[in-house]
Amino acid sequence: MPSFTRRHALHSVVGALGVVSGCGTQSRSQSSPTPTPRNPRDGAATDLPAVRLRNPDVAPALIESGPETTDGQPANDSWAPILVTDTETAASLEFAAVEGVERAEQFLEETDFDSETLYVEQHPIRECYEQQLCWVRWTESSIETAYSRGYRDADIACETDAYDVVAQLVRLPVVFDVDELRSHGSRTQSGPCRPPTTPENPEEEE
Repeated sequence: MPSFTRRHALHSVVGALGVVSGCGTQSRSQSSPTPTPRNPRDGAATDLPAVRLRNPDVAPALIESGPETTDGQPANDSWAPILVTDTETAASLEFAAVEGVERAEQFLEETDFDSETLYVEQHPIRECYEQQLCWVRWTESSIETAYSRGYRDADIACETDAYDVVAQLVRLPVVFDVDELRSHGSRTQSGPCRPPTTPENPEEEE
């Protein structure tokens, strides 16, 4: 299992188990292009700035540090979604030593907490599958995400019964009050992304 590294300064720290089916033994990160997000009130925001990490172990790619249990593991729920709204929370985050950590560190450093929030979700996924973020929508008290699932490139070695963990770090163009957030939800569908449910097209989403 990759070791976790603690970063103690704002510019060197970075900041989850919804069961998702999802198949190599390689890890990688990906980032989205500069976004032009839709208004969440119109349905959902798409093409948000995001970084994806893959941990070849069935373990979180990053955690929010806290009190430790007797076995030396964090006492908090390391699988729960993480909402990063300030520099203090950012400074408490630890990444596993997986490929792409440097890009994720930079992504966190570039987040402006005066106008943005970083949202992190992590899901186990079968080695031979890839997960893509389709959209995010939110209110003052809830966040909802949707993902698509498909096969990874054919030249990536994988085992059908093995799992990785994929972490999605998404920058939202809004400031959240953590105390007001009451719920979060996530869904995954096979194939390409589909439009989110809106009052005009409620039948388009499963």
